[in-house]
Amino acid sequence: MRTLLLLIVVCLTGCATPLIVTSPAVPEKYKTPCDEQVADPLTTGDQYDLSRALTQSVKSYRTCAARHDALIDAVDTRETVMQSITDQLKKSH
Repeated sequence: MRTLLLLIVVCLTGCATPLIVTSPAVPEKYKTPCDEQVADPLTTGDQYDLSRALTQSVKSYRTCAARHDALIDAVDTRETVMQSITDQLKKSH
């Protein structure tokens, strides 16, 4: 009888325990803003100077776009994980 009572108390305590769910953090490297200056200023304005500036701006854009895409993937993964946890909690109660 005593064992049964103890088992019931343990089961009821398990149901009353609040479940705290925290979402995974977004890595800091994805929170870095894009550079404000995408290329060094033009000095001579000739075709070589312009080509250099365009090349620098394309590199800057690609780096920033890759970080932004990675941030979107991290946020999507976080939302998927949180939604699956929420769904599991709804099923269990």
